[in-house]
Amino acid sequence: MSDDRVTSESYPANASTAELERLRDEVARLQRLEEGWRRALDGSNQAAWSFDVVREEFLCCSNWRRIRGIPDDEVLQMDTVHWIETVHPEDRSHVLQALEDQNSGRKAFSVFQYREMHRSGRWIWIESRGSIMEWQPDGKAARVVGTDADITDRKHSEQKLEDLSRKLNLAIEVAEIGLFEADLINGQVLRDRRLLEMYGASEDEPLLDAGGTLQRRHLHPDDRDNCMARIADGIASGMPFGNQFRIITSSGEIRHIRSRSVAFKDQDGRQKLLGVNWNVTGDVKAQEELKRAVAEAEARAFALEQARETIRQIAVRDELTGLLNRRGLNDQLEAWDKGAVNFSAVLHLDLDYFKEINDEFGHHTGDFVLKEAARRLQNVTTESDIVARWGGDEFVILTAPGATRSAVMEMAQAAVRSFHEPVEIDEVKRIIGVSVGTAFAKTNDNPAQLLVEADQALYRAKARGRGRAETGKRIYAKASH
Repeated sequence: MSDDRVTSESYPANASTAELERLRDEVARLQRLEEGWRRALDGSNQAAWSFDVVREEFLCCSNWRRIRGIPDDEVLQMDTVHWIETVHPEDRSHVLQALEDQNSGRKAFSVFQYREMHRSGRWIWIESRGSIMEWQPDGKAARVVGTDADITDRKHSEQKLEDLSRKLNLAIEVAEIGLFEADLINGQVLRDRRLLEMYGASEDEPLLDAGGTLQRRHLHPDDRDNCMARIADGIASGMPFGNQFRIITSSGEIRHIRSRSVAFKDQDGRQKLLGVNWNVTGDVKAQEELKRAVAEAEARAFALEQARETIRQIAVRDELTGLLNRRGLNDQLEAWDKGAVNFSAVLHLDLDYFKEINDEFGHHTGDFVLKEAARRLQNVTTESDIVARWGGDEFVILTAPGATRSAVMEMAQAAVRSFHEPVEIDEVKRIIGVSVGTAFAKTNDNPAQLLVEADQALYRAKARGRGRAETGKRIYAKASH
């Protein structure tokens, strides 16, 4: 097979000089035209061919060979039996059918694509276009001309695009995302089926509506103004923006929708809005449930802490008087020793005639006297002072830091005076009386030793006639810390 070219071999032998000159010019013109068409075909990656169906002759240009890697000097075997072997097995059936439709005259023009083996051993994609130029008397094709084009790169690009589209569709399907595109000029909104399902729209709901009626119809009334304002601001900004709102489906179900959108201009310059919606009702409910669980856990923790504090208060409080008990006082002394708190003095008090009253009137009256004693001690102290029941009819006061020596002694004397007031027991007024021992704190004093010092002072007050306050003397060296 060779290229179909016009040559000087076709000149008539008996032609005149003028005729020969005209023929040469015509041949040159045709050759230039042929060269122009060949260059055009080469530049467009098209390869021309012609097939005489009756004679079974196949003519092609050099580009037809080039796209297949066939040498120009190789003799082609273009009968169907040999040629079809170069076609990919999966494509042979539809290629043979296309050739049959074309040669039989059923289709005057045909286009089909198939894979053919390149001489390098790889498959290339060919797009073949054929047109019947001459017909046989029975209506079949006599001569068909056409072009072949190597579309391998295009097919690979299409395959990549198809793969990407398939992955995108899968991701959208798995994520339950609905797509929409709104024309901001005429208000038309195009939605996909997933978005309509998300809104609970009926099956006959049109994919295309005007003015965003679907969204407006389903938007929760409490979210409508904020949602539409958010959309307007996002469009005006020209930047991608998010939105979140509630919708009410046709069945009355409330769903939480999150969206992501961006405004753009299409190839015709029309302003549009492209976006996605996805149903986040499950996420919102999970967050709400988590918040409730956290709130309940915090409430339980607070209640537990309150219970612990109540238990601690019960443990360190005297049940009868409500004052700190010995354990509570020891906690204060330990904190003082560690420097966590500070006090200026220790007062140790003991009721003078409690035993006599308790023996004469019984424990019930004794409890009444102890509560009255606690009340009187609280009346002569401040909120910054610590008042505790040491045990029995003994009490201890830790005075607030910064109290002067004279202020502490005045407190001790006030306590003594307050117990000069009698209490009425079975219509009989009796004096309780109290004796006080005081120890003043200095830097690095040991609180436990101060309590011993105050106890010694109390002993002297008792020995000197009761109903009085005495100051302790240093009976120990300063503790080292």
